[in-house]
Amino acid sequence: MKKTLSKDEMLFKLTAQCSQAEYCTYDIIRKLINWGAEEKVRGQIVRHLIENRYVDDTRFCRAFIDHKLRFNRWGKRKIEQVLCQKHISKDIYSPLLEASDSDAQQETLLALLLTKLPTIKATTDYERRGKLVRFALQRGFEMGMIYACLDRMNLRGDDYGD
Repeated sequence: MKKTLSKDEMLFKLTAQCSQAEYCTYDIIRKLINWGAEEKVRGQIVRHLIENRYVDDTRFCRAFIDHKLRFNRWGKRKIEQVLCQKHISKDIYSPLLEASDSDAQQETLLALLLTKLPTIKATTDYERRGKLVRFALQRGFEMGMIYACLDRMNLRGDDYGD
């Protein structure tokens, strides 16, 4: 049978983890639930971590958004969806997402589309354009930005298979 951790052991493990990487409140609560912590203990530990600035949802969002935009090359919508799943308030992440550089995102999307283009099997520009749109939507980019990039690539999709 698995030994359950004491409150102090849980607190020690979490402070060590939060010192190494950013976590949001939801991640901490999930860990505590998995460790079998009672609701009262969860509340005490989360409160301690927040008061001592081990956990800060705004700081987590800033790091998460920067990482996903820069390294994973996600669009705003996909980032927004994941933050929503982590129960982060829209009031926290919305201004941070809006402050992100739209031009840099468009250049990122253009580079992704240009890399994807040679791998697409399609007989017409219309079909090719549709596949690129679906690809970009899966990455979380907005339609306006997708169309702007496709226009820059001269993929208008006007031939409709004729």
